[in-house]
Amino acid sequence: MNAKILALLFLFCSVISVHASQLTIVLDADFSGGAKNGGIAIKRGVELAVVDINENGGLLGKQLQLVVTDHRGNPARGVANLKKQLKDESVIAVIGGVHTPVVLAQLPLVKQTGLPFLIPWAAGTTIVENGFENNNVFRVSLRDSDAAITMLNHAKNQGYKNVSLILERTGWGRSNEVSMKRYASSLGISVDEVLWFNWRQSTYESLIEQIEMKPQKALILVANAPEGAEFLLSLLNNNEKRVMPVLSHWGITAGDFVSLVGLEKLGQMQLSILQSFHFAKTDMQDNAQTLLSKYRAKYDTQANESNITAAVGVAQGYDIVQLLAESIRNTKSYMAPLILDGLENLESYQGVVKHYQRPFSAGKHDALLADDYLMTRFNEDGHLVPVSNE
Repeated sequence: MNAKILALLFLFCSVISVHASQLTIVLDADFSGGAKNGGIAIKRGVELAVVDINENGGLLGKQLQLVVTDHRGNPARGVANLKKQLKDESVIAVIGGVHTPVVLAQLPLVKQTGLPFLIPWAAGTTIVENGFENNNVFRVSLRDSDAAITMLNHAKNQGYKNVSLILERTGWGRSNEVSMKRYASSLGISVDEVLWFNWRQSTYESLIEQIEMKPQKALILVANAPEGAEFLLSLLNNNEKRVMPVLSHWGITAGDFVSLVGLEKLGQMQLSILQSFHFAKTDMQDNAQTLLSKYRAKYDTQANESNITAAVGVAQGYDIVQLLAESIRNTKSYMAPLILDGLENLESYQGVVKHYQRPFSAGKHDALLADDYLMTRFNEDGHLVPVSNE
């Protein structure tokens, strides 16, 4: 054990009770705001993992419990939620997600605790590339720097030579501006405009007027469901620009996007959506089908490979808890410094999203990269299906 881990252990032992009768994971996500479906999906995946772990004897003889709080997409509320929950000495890990701005606001607080901060859904590059010494953030999710690679390669493969970026005015939008511009230039794709909108903005006509029409041009949208629906409906109402294809980041799938636009209007949109998992397109089919069966038994008997809302949250929430459990089993400890070291040294885990081989290391805390992503589209029922040429 190196000197760094010993020092961290000394500090951590002063704030955690090793005699807790059970171990606690805190999940803070959006359960009532614009990305509530994403929060619910994460919660279900985490719950299924916790049930599996407890039914197999728990972790080092202790049972896991899950405590859930709702930040509603509000960074200040997210920080307040964690300040309250982290007073509990039985907490061994924090799970955050859906909204990059919330997670970014929570980073300093969770860093102070030394606890693992696990991210199954939040794509801002700087969440993980945060400049922290002894980084305690581990992610099984899209990240924006690699999202740009997948989305722009898809654009190039479709013959698009120009794009406009339509971005929400947050840290998530700014993260995508940087990565999209950087990668577009390497592909010979021109970024014609970068246009910004605000959370809860409801009118987009003036923004759409600023988009220059060109042949072989696509729009890249970085939005959550409420704003994404309003923008796309406004685009459909523009007789000239309604034909423009749209490549969307995954944010619209975390909320009630399909209900907001309706199936009829959805069918008129030239829309493809970035994802990091689909039950019908994973190399880990046996594990995916097992998880799907458990999902049906607990939540929805009619669930299938395509109709689970925000399915990435289910799969990634499940896998990230199982990776945490693997670290605890391997290190035979639930002390945070050892868990972090264990995560960085995991050799292999056969998950649902993928077979993780060295998912993390000292310099790499993102388990999913561009090769793990795919583009999808909505079918006639409003369910995501993989794009056929991916």
